[in-house]
Amino acid sequence: MIVEMLAADELAPNDPEILPATGYLVRSRYIFNRNVWLQDAVDHAASAFLGITLKCARCHDHKYDPISQEEYYRFRAFFEPYDIRTDRVEGQTDTMKDGLPRTYDAEPREPKGVVPAIFGQTFKLLGGDENRPQKEHPLKPAVPSILGRADLVIREIDLPLEASYPALRPFVAEDLLTQARLEIEKAEKTWQEARHTLKRDQRRVESDQTTSEARSVSDIDFERQILPILEASCLACHDSRKGASGLVLDHLGSILEGGSKAGPGESTESPLILYLKGEKQPRMPLDKAPLTEEQISLISSWIDRLPEESPEVVLRRAREAETLALKELA
Repeated sequence: MIVEMLAADELAPNDPEILPATGYLVRSRYIFNRNVWLQDAVDHAASAFLGITLKCARCHDHKYDPISQEEYYRFRAFFEPYDIRTDRVEGQTDTMKDGLPRTYDAEPREPKGVVPAIFGQTFKLLGGDENRPQKEHPLKPAVPSILGRADLVIREIDLPLEASYPALRPFVAEDLLTQARLEIEKAEKTWQEARHTLKRDQRRVESDQTTSEARSVSDIDFERQILPILEASCLACHDSRKGASGLVLDHLGSILEGGSKAGPGESTESPLILYLKGEKQPRMPLDKAPLTEEQISLISSWIDRLPEESPEVVLRRAREAETLALKELA
């Protein structure tokens, strides 16, 4: 188990039952600083598997145990090349929803944005300062000599191509094709629905005899009859000029966008009416007497008599939606 935790990516590079063991090393990942990342990997591995703490030797020779600073960095050299990625799992193409976080040996690279560096060699950092590496003396992997001499045989091994290019695994292509087919089907359905809506609205415009004339408007005047009620009871909190509330009621457009959200004949569904009646909490106005039934009824009647949107506008939106759906399908 311990060997799999430290090296499953080399022991079983294509085995999804064994690779998760490298989650032991995955947990040390710290993308903002590679040295901090490797420091944690060294400290955890030494404490867990060697039964000693090495962290003191990161900056200087250990004060209590016969472990030199150079031995600390030789132990770190075992971990120097490893990186982390998330492989796809069968049946899921989005690794943000499900995937296999695992280790692998990466090629050296310079840091770029939030992508951390991969150091090509291990150097002792004087005083533990990452800005003072002893680059004239690269170090090879080794365990502290206090633990006994181990004749390490470190050699390259051949890994399958999928270890470097996990997208070559057969199930990945099948999953991506399945996802693509579903996306095409969804886009086709959206386009067909948009075409149906466009045809319906075209017929509506063609049959509507009033499209070239002004639409009838409510016989209740907003500025003269509705706004004074709101000014007296509501605008202390719901005035866009004061910015006291996200629900703005000082002009017609804001009421239709936020306070009403109900079309002609639908005033009973309007949040504004529900708040005023006390059917939606908190009741408005908060610090004043409730509006009279007559006032609420007047506002309800005004909402119910709002003019419908002109067919020309509806048709324009339908054309835009059909065009967008077609481009999405393409």
